[in-house]
Amino acid sequence: MRIRNSLLVFSLLGVVLLGVPGVIPAEAANGTITVYAHRIRASYWDPCFATSCRAGTGPGASMYFEVYNAAGNLVRRGYADENGHTFTGLNSGATYYVYPEDCDSCHGSNHNVVFRHWGDDTTERPRAAHVGARLNAWYACTNGCAGG
Repeated sequence: MRIRNSLLVFSLLGVVLLGVPGVIPAEAANGTITVYAHRIRASYWDPCFATSCRAGTGPGASMYFEVYNAAGNLVRRGYADENGHTFTGLNSGATYYVYPEDCDSCHGSNHNVVFRHWGDDTTERPRAAHVGARLNAWYACTNGCAGG
């Protein structure tokens, strides 16, 4: 068996690949972190990113999130709206850092959609999280939004 750019290590739990960026050992890769993106209510834009949510309707857009491990390596990325996005395959014993991206000049427009705070009103970015976390990120429209 040949494994390129990796070190094959045998353990009591099975075979583990080390040295491959973004690869988490299979025996530990069973955890999840879920993120949700919400719009801060304002008269100048739809109440949702998704086409529909509890607050009303929206354009069917989503916001980009990245998840880093404690060493600062990108391990997951994805898009979320009010329905959320679940990052899977995370090690339940590790600390991860969730980074909600801003959207500058979104879709070629003159407005920006920027992260403002988490659901608990904290603003750290990236935010430390453990497996099982459910994080709500709140965004505002700025620069070119009426009133924003």
